[in-house]
Amino acid sequence: MLLLVISQQLANSTFLPMFKLPADHFNAATADVWTNLLYFVSLTLALSVSSVCILGKQWIREYQRDLAVSSGDALRVRQAKYDAL
Repeated sequence: MLLLVISQQLANSTFLPMFKLPADHFNAATADVWTNLLYFVSLTLALSVSSVCILGKQWIREYQRDLAVSSGDALRVRQAKYDAL
């Protein structure tokens, strides 16, 4: 509806809008603010937990991979990684 009003005004026609936009400031209800706040908190929490889970899974895979090699091979790989820094 708003796009129709804007397009009519841009086309320089004499279209009168069927509604009047409020001129005063918008005030959200307290319940709406709390709902949005809880939504964003839950979104942030979900993203944080998923990031921690991904890091934990990567650490476990790296740990399990290192168990399959001998200590000498693991030492050579560790030294190569250290030298690459």
